[in-house]
Amino acid sequence: VEVILDETLKATKARSVSAIVLDPATGEVLSLANAPSFNPNIRPKVLDEARRNRAITDAYEPGSVFKLVAYAGAIEEGLVRPEDQINCQGGTIAIGKHVFHDSHLGMQTVTVETAFGKSSNVGAIKIAQKLGEERFYQWITRFGFGAKAGLDLPGEVRGFLRPTSNWHNDSIGSLAIGQEISVTALQTLMAYATVANRGEWVKPHVVKQIKSADGQVLAETQLEKKRVLSERTADQMAVMMRFVVDEGTGKAA
Repeated sequence: VEVILDETLKATKARSVSAIVLDPATGEVLSLANAPSFNPNIRPKVLDEARRNRAITDAYEPGSVFKLVAYAGAIEEGLVRPEDQINCQGGTIAIGKHVFHDSHLGMQTVTVETAFGKSSNVGAIKIAQKLGEERFYQWITRFGFGAKAGLDLPGEVRGFLRPTSNWHNDSIGSLAIGQEISVTALQTLMAYATVANRGEWVKPHVVKQIKSADGQVLAETQLEKKRVLSERTADQMAVMMRFVVDEGTGKAA
């Protein structure tokens, strides 16, 4: 993972890159790394970001990967089905005084699966509107955003999520497409791991066991689980996510 991160950092010329590899069924963090890094045996004058565990300490605006929340919530509540039709209005929608645009204009009436796969902002906003502000907020928190995941490493932050009482009239549109919220890489990973684990969230952890020198188990991490989605909804979302990388905007993956 560190080799891949170093290569990615050079290729993209990004300020920093982070990656987490996790087993969604057990919550075991198999690898967690950040770049740029530094040699702890040497005391160099490195940049601050090289000393932070940015995968859990840095929050950012997630953008389109956050669209998972609105779609999963609406499908779970029976408001839409993947095969239903949704009018993307040529790629523009107005909420209050704010006009939201798709990055690719022209998309008209398509299936919910296609709107998700092609990352339509209009489609995601309309899905969130079906939920309404309060239920959409509940789904955001249900997926773990706005709270620490509880990883057994220091420095984890909860990100930023305002209560609905502080939303603007166009906030539901912004949040549906991953704006007006900040998240950590770990929080985003856990949302997708929940779908991969057929709707069950499992608390992430680094330490599996603590043993004495003679091999006696002194402590063992107990799995903490909670049901977020039904298996049926998680399976439907998995199919839609597969469409994203096969036919949609995620082909590079």
